[in-house]
Amino acid sequence: MQRLRFFALVLFALSAPLAALSPVPIHAQEQPQQSQPAEAKAEEQAEKPDLPQLVEQVEQATKEIESGLVTDVRLEHWQARLPEIRQRVLEIGQAAQEKVASRRTLLEALGPAPKDGIEPPAVEAQRSKLTSTVENLESRAKRADVLAAQSQQLLRTVSERSRARFAGKLTVRGPSPIDPRTWLKVGPQLQEALSRLANGLKAVVTKDANGQHATRVLVISAVIAAFAAGVAMLLRRWLRRRFLHKRDPAPSYVRCLWVAGLDTAFYLVVPAMVLGLVVAYMGSVGLLQGLLEPVVGTAAFSIAFFFTARGLTRAVLAVDAPRWRILPLTNSGAARLSRLLTLAAAIYAIDILLVRTGRAIDSGEALRAMHQLGFSILITLLLARLIRRDIWTDPESETQSRYDSLRGWLVVGVGVFGLMTVVSVLFGYIELSRFFATRTVLSVLLASLLLLLHALVREAITACFGAVRTGSPAAGDQMASMLQFWLGAALDIFVLGIGILLALPLWGLPWQELWTWIVSAAAGFTIGEIRISPLDLVLAVLVFAAILGITRALQRALDTRILSRTRLDIGVRDSLRTFTGYLGLVLAALIGLSTAGLDFSNLAIVAGALSVGIGFGLQAIVNNFVSGLILLFERPVKVGDWIVVGGHEGTVRRIRVRSTEIDTFDRSTVIVPNSDLISNAITNWTHGNRVCRVIVPVRVPYGSDTQHVHDLLLECAQQNPYVTSAPMPYVLFNNFGESALEFELRVYARDTDYYLDVLSDLHFAVDKALRKAGIAIPFPQRDLHIRTTGETTTRPRPGDGADHPGPALGRDAPEGDPD
Repeated sequence: MQRLRFFALVLFALSAPLAALSPVPIHAQEQPQQSQPAEAKAEEQAEKPDLPQLVEQVEQATKEIESGLVTDVRLEHWQARLPEIRQRVLEIGQAAQEKVASRRTLLEALGPAPKDGIEPPAVEAQRSKLTSTVENLESRAKRADVLAAQSQQLLRTVSERSRARFAGKLTVRGPSPIDPRTWLKVGPQLQEALSRLANGLKAVVTKDANGQHATRVLVISAVIAAFAAGVAMLLRRWLRRRFLHKRDPAPSYVRCLWVAGLDTAFYLVVPAMVLGLVVAYMGSVGLLQGLLEPVVGTAAFSIAFFFTARGLTRAVLAVDAPRWRILPLTNSGAARLSRLLTLAAAIYAIDILLVRTGRAIDSGEALRAMHQLGFSILITLLLARLIRRDIWTDPESETQSRYDSLRGWLVVGVGVFGLMTVVSVLFGYIELSRFFATRTVLSVLLASLLLLLHALVREAITACFGAVRTGSPAAGDQMASMLQFWLGAALDIFVLGIGILLALPLWGLPWQELWTWIVSAAAGFTIGEIRISPLDLVLAVLVFAAILGITRALQRALDTRILSRTRLDIGVRDSLRTFTGYLGLVLAALIGLSTAGLDFSNLAIVAGALSVGIGFGLQAIVNNFVSGLILLFERPVKVGDWIVVGGHEGTVRRIRVRSTEIDTFDRSTVIVPNSDLISNAITNWTHGNRVCRVIVPVRVPYGSDTQHVHDLLLECAQQNPYVTSAPMPYVLFNNFGESALEFELRVYARDTDYYLDVLSDLHFAVDKALRKAGIAIPFPQRDLHIRTTGETTTRPRPGDGADHPGPALGRDAPEGDPD
C-alpha cells in the first residue's frame, strides 16, 4: 500500500506542473464524436478484400514497378503489401476449391444425367445450377492461382530492385578525404551548415504555433527538466535502497545478473523522465516544427543511447563492487574497460547527432567525408585498445586461456574493420564505410545483449535443477541432468536463431523480405506428392514428446500409486508398466506422423513392398521382438525371477524389446536375446512359487546309530526358522558307501532368497550336532600295496647304447622298478 501511495504521489507531482504551465494548443480543441459504423465496415472490407480488388492492386503494382520511376518508399510499401495480397489470394483459391468439392458431392448425389436427356424439371434445374456454380468456382480458383503467381513474380522483382538500389547507394563514390580539393571545401561547407542550422532554429523558436514567445516555452521546459531530474533522482535513490542490497559477501551469478539489470533500469530513470517530459511538453505546445523537430528528436535519441550504454557498463563491470562484477576482470581491467566503453558510447552518440543533423540541413559531401574518416579512425583505435591484454588479464580466471586463444582472431577482426572503414572512406565510399562501421558496432552490442540474456537463462536453469537434485534420488538426478542438458541445447539453438534473425536486417536484408522467407519456409515445400512443412514437423515432434511424457508420467503413477497398493506380483506389475510404455510409444508415433501430414495409405503400400526384405534382413531382430511380446503376455519369465539359462544364473532385471537383462550373483549383467528364453529350456526357480528344496548330504562312519543320526538331522532342520513345516523336512538313508553311511537331509526353504542362507545354516548345525554326539564325519580311506624286488637295472653309458642296449622301460621292465 505504501508503494502505491508513493507512486501516486510521484505521478501527481509530475502532472501538476504540466497542467499549470502548459498552454492549450490549437489542435487540442474538442472534436464532435461521430458514429463510425461505415468506417468500421470499410476497414473490415479493406482488411479482407475480394478478388477484383486484389486484381486492381496487383495491376497498380505492376504499372508502378514496370514504369521504373517507383520510389524507395513505394518499393517498401509493395514489398510489405504483396505477400499479404498473395496470402489472401491463396485463401480465396482454397475456399473456392473447398466449395467445388462440396458442390461436386451434391452432383454425385443427383447421379449421372440420363442418356435420353429427360428428367424431372426440378432435378434438371438443380443439376444445371450446381454445374454452373462449379464452373464459376473453378474459374475463380484458377484466377486466384494466376494472381498468386503474378504477385509472387512481382515480389521477386521488388526484392531484386531493392537490393540493387541498396547496393548502388553503398557503392556511390564521393569526394576522398585525402584529396586537397576536399580540404578546401570543408571550411565553406561547415560555415554554410552552421548558418542553415542557426537560421532554421531561429525561424522555429521565434514564435511557437500558438503565437507565444518561445523564450517562455524554453524557460518552462528548463523548469520541467529540473523538477523531473530532482524527482527522478529521489525516485532512483529510493528504488536502489529498496531493491538493491549488495551486502551478500558471495552472491550467485544469477543474482549478479538480476542486480545488474535492476541497476541499469534504475540508472535510466533520471534521463528517461527528463527527456520524456521535456519532449512531450515541447510537442504539446507545438514547438517541435521545422528543423527543430529532427534536431530535438536526434538529440534525445543520442542522450538516451549514451545513458543506456553508460548504465549497462557500470552495472556489468561494477567497478566499485568487485563481488557483483559479471565479467571475470581485475579491478584495474574493469576500470580501464569502463572508461573505454563510456568514451565509445559518447563518440557514437555524438556521431549519431552530427550525422542526422547533417542530413536534416543537407551538409556538404566534403564535410561528411572528413567526419566519417575521423569517426572510423576513432572507433578503430578504441577497438584496438579494447582487445589489449592488460584489460582482460586475470590469472585466476578460467576464461583467460579462452581469451588468449581468441585474441589472434580478435586482432584480425579489428584489422579487417579498420581496413574496411578507413580505406573505403579514403577512396570516397562514404556510405559503405559508415554502413560497415555502424553495423559492426550494432552487431557487437546485439551479441553482447544476447550473451547476457543467455547467461541469465542458463544460470536460472542451473539453479532450478540444482534445487530439484537436492531432494531427488539417483534416478531422478540422472533424469534431471539429462533434461537440463536438452534445455540448455534448446536454449543455445534458440539464442543463435534469434541472433541470426536480428542480425540479418542490420546488414541490409529488409524485414519484409526476411518475413517472406520465414513464411515460405514455414509453409514448407513439396517433393512429388509429399508436402514437407517445418512447422508441421516441429508440431509433430512436440506432440510426440508430449504424448511420450504423458506415457512416462502414467507409468510412474502406475508404479507408485496404483500397482504398488495391489497384491499383484512384481512381474505382473512390470509387465503392465512395460505394456503401457509400448502402447504409449506406438500411439505417440502414429499421432506424430499424422500431425506431420504423413498419408498412412502410402505408408501401408511402402510397408507392404518392404516387408519381405525387412523379414529376411531383420529376421533375428523381429524374432526377438515377437519373443519379447510373448514374454510380456505369457510371462514364463518375469522381472525378479531367479533363472538359469545357457550356463548363466541370476535374477531377471529388465525385459526389453529385443533382449532381457540378467543380474548374476557376481554383480555382472548378462544380455540374453528374447528368442533364447522362448526356444531353449530354462530353469526358473520362482515361476510358480518361491518355495525351494535344499539338500544337505551327510556321511557318518560305519557302526554309528543310524536312528540317532536320523533324529539329529531332523532336529537341525526343525530348529531353522526358514525351513517350512509343510512340506515337512525328512531324512533319507541313501547308501552304504565305500567308507561311510550316506544320508540326505531334504528341507524346503520358505523363499528362494533364503536358499544359500538355509544351506549354510544347516551345514553349521549338522556339524555342531554330530560333534556334540561324538560322531565323526569320515573321509575316504585307501590301502596302498607296494611290491618291490632285489633286481637293479643298469643304465647304458653315453656312447654305448648302440652296442649294449639296456632293457626296455615299457613292457620288459619289472613292475616294481622305480624307474
